Amino acid sequence: MEDKNMQSFAYNVDSEVTRIKRFAAIMVLIVALFFFSFGAYFSFLYINSANNQLTPINKFNKIYETLVNEWYYGPEYMDVDEQLIMNAIEGMFDREKDAYTRYVPTVDFLQTSAKGIGISLIEYNDYFYITSVNSSHANMLKIGDVITAIDGVTTKGVPLENISSFTAGKDEVEITYIRGEDTKLARVSIKEYNVITVFSDKDFSEEASYVRIQEFGMNTARELEVILDDISKENLILDLRDNPGGFIDSVLQIGDLFLEGNKTILETRNKDGDSHYYKTSDNDKYEFNKIIILINDGSASGSEALAAALSEHLGDKVILYGETTYGKGSAQKNIPLGDGSVLSYTYALWYSPNGNSINKVGVSPQIEDKVTRLNIYDYDLELYSHGEFVAALQYVLTELGYKTTEWETPNYFSNELVTVLTDFQQEKGIEQTGKLDKRTRRYIAAEIKDKQVSDNNTQLENAFNHLLGVING
Repeated sequence: MEDKNMQSFAYNVDSEVTRIKRFAAIMVLIVALFFFSFGAYFSFLYINSANNQLTPINKFNKIYETLVNEWYYGPEYMDVDEQLIMNAIEGMFDREKDAYTRYVPTVDFLQTSAKGIGISLIEYNDYFYITSVNSSHANMLKIGDVITAIDGVTTKGVPLENISSFTAGKDEVEITYIRGEDTKLARVSIKEYNVITVFSDKDFSEEASYVRIQEFGMNTARELEVILDDISKENLILDLRDNPGGFIDSVLQIGDLFLEGNKTILETRNKDGDSHYYKTSDNDKYEFNKIIILINDGSASGSEALAAALSEHLGDKVILYGETTYGKGSAQKNIPLGDGSVLSYTYALWYSPNGNSINKVGVSPQIEDKVTRLNIYDYDLELYSHGEFVAALQYVLTELGYKTTEWETPNYFSNELVTVLTDFQQEKGIEQTGKLDKRTRRYIAAEIKDKQVSDNNTQLENAFNHLLGVING
């Protein structure tokens, strides 16, 4: 009897264990299914959320619409829509990487026209200095005049390439300019002018002729060809200092005047590494025993390309003299946007015929002869001012010879600087304030300009003396 009871008990225990195992297996399966379903659900939510993420352009539109409709400060702008778009456009550019890709608003961008007021300008200290004047304006405007406004609108801080926007669509404009201490007005007409870009002195010396190319305009190559036809000297001084560049076609045409056919003047490489080679034609060439090419840190773009091409192709016949050039070795395309505005963007970099990069490197002279560059900033300074603008003022006064010893307090406007400025003002016959005010800045700027002319002439004389040394062995 006991054996039967024991067997029954054992059977019941086994059955209970089996049921427990089955129950546990079922629970494990249920839990697994739960977590699988839970995970699948959230995976679905994640994927669906990812699929619904805004694309960059949709994100931009969302931000733009929100700010236009709900931004608290929006009403402070005359046209908040346009302001937001302009801010966004400016945000697309990386000025440190590429200073030449930019949006140019409402500019007369007809580069095939020489229409204007018949003057050439350089940009200095946020203003425009006249460097040449058409003869019809000679009784009003003079070289060295400083243009401050056109039709009452200030030109201060306006990029040189935007200056044509002041004359677009007009028959005449009123120029406000400064000459010495006086502010004057001149009303000039807008017409077609033949702007002269090449200046020469064919009888510079018995040994050489002198030619200066101020910039590469539409007719520069033809101007130069006429001059070269009239030159009989065996050596040439070609001055490309402070030449900012211009039309690349003009650079290529000038290369044609000096180099044999099928020679590379310039190579461009785009973002994909594809190269395009600009080569010379088989026209007649002008030959010289020696060509000294004057360059400096104001020689940029096309002038750098021309200097490099002539040097690399003509070898010992060419001597690059002066200072390392600016290093503007990039090519831009201009896309009109329909309202007079333009997108100018860099599409390729320039390389010399030997494959040397120009961009941010420049072209180095074989004979270095540096000229000190001085600048006076458009800031009022007085006793106790300090910082980089004071340091710049001290440097200028030292270079101009008004301070011959070390400054006791560099970068600081001390009584020592007050004394030097007061002496300068007394010498010039102006009010002795001991401060750097607008009137004092004008007189300092005039001295800087005179020194620049003198230093440039000295550099030219040094280059000529070097040429004589080479010729005479």
